[in-house]
Parts: sequence; C-alpha cells; structure tokens
Amino acid sequence: MAIYFLAIPVAIALIAFFFFVRMIVQVIRQSRELDGQLAELLAQSQTREILRQRVANSSNRRPGLPAKSILNDFELPNLWGGNITLSQWKGQSIAVLFVQPSCPFSHELVSELRGKLPTPESVNRQVIFISNGTTAENHDLFSGFTPRTPILLQETNEVARLWRVPITPAGYFFDGDRVTEGQIINGEHEILAALRIETDDPDVQDSERWKTETTRFLHQFESILPVLIAGAAAPLPVLAPYLDEELALTMSGSRTVLLLANPTCVPCQNLYPALEIQFRQFPSDLQLVMATRGDADQVQRLRIAFDLTFPIVAHPNGDVNRAFGTVETPAALLIDQHGAIVSPAVVGGAAILAMIDQARDGLL
Repeated sequence: MAIYFLAIPVAIALIAFFFFVRMIVQVIRQSRELDGQLAELLAQSQTREILRQRVANSSNRRPGLPAKSILNDFELPNLWGGNITLSQWKGQSIAVLFVQPSCPFSHELVSELRGKLPTPESVNRQVIFISNGTTAENHDLFSGFTPRTPILLQETNEVARLWRVPITPAGYFFDGDRVTEGQIINGEHEILAALRIETDDPDVQDSERWKTETTRFLHQFESILPVLIAGAAAPLPVLAPYLDEELALTMSGSRTVLLLANPTCVPCQNLYPALEIQFRQFPSDLQLVMATRGDADQVQRLRIAFDLTFPIVAHPNGDVNRAFGTVETPAALLIDQHGAIVSPAVVGGAAILAMIDQARDGLL
C-alpha cells in the first residue's frame, strides 16, 4: 500500500517532467524557426536596400560601354556596295549611330539628319550608320543620302550586342584610336545635340533646352491628365488591344504591378536589373507587366540586353501612359484582381521599388 501511494507522486513528477521537456523542445524549435524567419527577413531587407542603392546610384549611369572603352574592329557590308572595316578611319574621329528600319524613332532621327549631315572635312568627324534589315528596307530608310555617308548592315545585331547597344537610335562618339569619348548616346534629341544639328523645332536645339521644354510640357499636362485615386477603376480597356489572351487572364486573376516605360528612357534601363530580381521573388498572387512605347523588335532587344523574363507589352504611342495619369517614365501603379487601382502611379526607380516592397509584404 505504501509503495502504491509512493508511486503516485513519482508518476506525477515523471508526467510533469515529460511535459516540461516537451515544452522546452517546442520552445527551442520555435526559436530556431523564428531565427530562420528573422534571417530570411534580414536577407530580404538587405537585398532590397542593395537594390534601392543600385537604383539611386545609377542615375548617372547608362547601359553600354563605359567612357574610354576601346571599341573592337569589325567588317560589315556597305549599303552602297563593298565591305567596310572600322580601322579604315584610323586617326579620324567617328560617330557611329545605330538605327533599324522597324524602329519609328530611327525614322525620326534619319529624317532629321537627311540633308543636314555636315561633311567630314567641315567637322573633322565621319558619321557612320549601322542598321539591320533588308537592303530594300534600308534604301527606303536612307532615301536622299549619298555614298558619302557609310551605311553598314549587320545581320543579327552582332555589333550592337558587342557594343552593348540595347535600343535604337543610339550611338557612340570615339576618337581616332577607337576610344569612346563618352558614354552611349540615346535618343534622337541627344544625338542631334551631340552632332550640333538643329532640329526643325527650335525649342529642342540642344539637350538642355529640350529638358527645359520637357519639364514645361509635363507641367502643362498636369491639368489635363486624368486623376486616378485608390479604388477607382483602372483604364485597362486602353491597354487591352495590346494584351494577348493569356496575359489578360493572368492580370484578371492576380494583383498587377503595371510598369510604364519608354525604350529610350535611361532611368528605366537602370531600373530593369533590380526589377528582374524582384520579379523572380514575387508571390503567386502578384504579377509584373511592363507597357512600353515601341514595337516587338525593340521589346525583344530589351529582353536580350537586360535578360528580362516578365511580360512586356508594346504600344505605338503615349496614349496608354496618359490614360494611367502620367507622361513620365519610369512609372508604376498597382492594380488588384478586380481591375481597381490600389496604388496610383508613382514615378522613379526608388519609389517603384518601395511600392513593390509594400505590395509583396501585403501592405497595399
């Protein structure tokens, strides 16, 4: 009997000890899980901060080769006949401009330059075009030009890839030793300003005046752009004609970060690498779609140049951007699965990454 009464407290003690040990094990396990979660959050926070710093520090950086790069020699067929090598102009300053017949911005540049290119003797610089496409397409593009202007034809953008040219029109200026005099030059206005050629519009005679005119233009648009607020219906019908059926279904079933970009927008190009890293970490209910002015060829070149995997939609003019309340790029807004605005358009790489962080964390 005494043994029985003695066994009861021992059993209770053993049971209590068992539950105590089990509780300690659970606390240790939960502590380890919490440590893992904290480490993961810390790593994500550090990654996001690195991305923000990259975007913030990239405002003065451009795609392409850095200044003072030595360009590789090449040999390409000339539209006017024969082959030409870069080394033929050894000792002479050269401007190499990349264009393509399928690019509307290239057509605008070539049209501005038609009949205005200075002779190499007058400016001590030879202007050379590098294009792709068929001979017939390039004869049409360069109608009015003479054999004094070399027009070299690459087959599959091989020189553009070698010289890290992701968009057209773009170009490099380099000296007689084939050393670049500066960074890549993007867009019609920058190229015309660098060549010191006046456009038909006197308000864009140089890049600084063009920037001032652009600022004034944006201020004028503020009064006529639609004001989109959270909860309002997104103007998706404007974008719908450029979406394929699969992408339209994907957008209708998930939240979407809509990025508004432009092929010649340098801040956009600085943002793409960070966006691609973010996109690969998106949860299943969040989608990234980029809408950019341009055509399918330009979209493909952007994909290759920046290794982009998120969906990209090309549209021919600025109507899409204006419908979403902005004419500035890069800009982005968040749309829910029902087509309502969650976050109106924010402008600039840092603001876009911050909005994506909030969307990923469920704060928007």
